[in-house]
Amino acid sequence: MITNKMELSFLRNPPLIIMDKYRSIIEYSPTLGYVPIKNIHFKVDLQNWNSSILTINELGFRKGIEKSIDKNNPILIAGDSFVFGNQVNDDETWPAYLQKAGYNIYNLGVGGYGTAQSLLRLKTFIDEYNITPKLVILQTLVGFDFIRDTYDFYSGFPSTALYKNENNIIKYFCPSKNDLDIIGSKYSSVQTNKNIFITLSEYSHFIRLLFTKQIQGYQKRLDRTYKDALSKEEIIDFVLTEFSKMPYKKIFLLQYGGDENEIISEERKYLLSKLKKLGIEYIDTYNATRINNKPIKELYFYHHTSKGNEVIANYILNTKLLD
Repeated sequence: MITNKMELSFLRNPPLIIMDKYRSIIEYSPTLGYVPIKNIHFKVDLQNWNSSILTINELGFRKGIEKSIDKNNPILIAGDSFVFGNQVNDDETWPAYLQKAGYNIYNLGVGGYGTAQSLLRLKTFIDEYNITPKLVILQTLVGFDFIRDTYDFYSGFPSTALYKNENNIIKYFCPSKNDLDIIGSKYSSVQTNKNIFITLSEYSHFIRLLFTKQIQGYQKRLDRTYKDALSKEEIIDFVLTEFSKMPYKKIFLLQYGGDENEIISEERKYLLSKLKKLGIEYIDTYNATRINNKPIKELYFYHHTSKGNEVIANYILNTKLLD
């Protein structure tokens, strides 16, 4: 009887496959794959965002509580959606909570970015706007972001993958604008229908695995590994070495999702070992979001809740490393 009740409950509330409309706030970039569209402000009509207010300013990064952009020695923070602040309002991201403590923060986070991609965004932003930062912070979501740097398409968006050229020099590969119209890409012109397999996959993890490509094509959420991509370990080594060379005060930030598995554990150990070896200042937020190695549920709803972001900001502030 217990089994039957569970099955009926699952059938009443299946994990719906929903079309992603995130493309409306980003545009193609030949260097970074995609970047936020400048000068937008609206309530986000996407699943789990609860009509949160999202503002991208004239320099192309997410607004916090600032009235205007102060170019005097800002703290630049680059990373993924946990930095950008998916599913919360402009003033509820953890960079915004740092602003509330009196710091001049630029939130350069972009949802879906790998860590090498975030490093490239950091460097190109500094060059493009001739910024001299007080501090640069590079964030990674442990167990997730570095593997994204092996993809030339991630969740349907063109991405940047690291590879070695014929001279054995590590370079970034990014799909050209002419290569975007493929099945599964956000820019695909092909109209895909919700067939029986996609419908059944809403109820079965096994069917989702069998028909991954069809589902990604329908949702326009293609994940594709670049054919010449470096290994994850090579990418970590490259990113940390390049980050260590930046001529500014710097902090590497480790963040964690609401998951706990061996991949996360092993990557965390590898990162901490490399960071110590290179002498890079770092903040590991693992203990801020866990009790007895288990994620604190109230701090997560896919991404961090507003409370979760406040906890992260306070943890960072308590290290006294921002001064």
